[in-house]
Amino acid sequence: MSNIQSMLTYFLERYDVQYEAKDFGILIPFAGEEAYDDYIIIIQLEEPWLRFYIPAIAPRPDATRCLQLMQVQDRLRGARLIVDNSGIGLVYELYVKAGLAYEQFEAALDTLTGTVSLLLPYLFSPAAQVIGAEYVG
Repeated sequence: MSNIQSMLTYFLERYDVQYEAKDFGILIPFAGEEAYDDYIIIIQLEEPWLRFYIPAIAPRPDATRCLQLMQVQDRLRGARLIVDNSGIGLVYELYVKAGLAYEQFEAALDTLTGTVSLLLPYLFSPAAQVIGAEYVG
């Protein structure tokens, strides 16, 4: 087990989140108040990168909404949107060659969960035409 992997275990316990170690990475399930805001975060270490990935939080949108999401991309702090055939996901990457501090780990998880909380109401609202500042902080 690498130093980063052992630090991850400690950081997950400190963050006080339930998780499950798998061969491909660590799974963290999140359950929200609405039916549509249940999702998982997958953490994968491919040194020197630590990736936090949320797969398919929403179905793939139409072309107009894809363009709107691309415009929002620059306003997201740290997180990047991923749009593929399975839907819309998020990724946050940390360069960990020099080590990993808890504050970096915490910021990555807080950024992803905050971004999901802000984007989900928009993504599941058929009446939404433009992503407003209220959805991207």
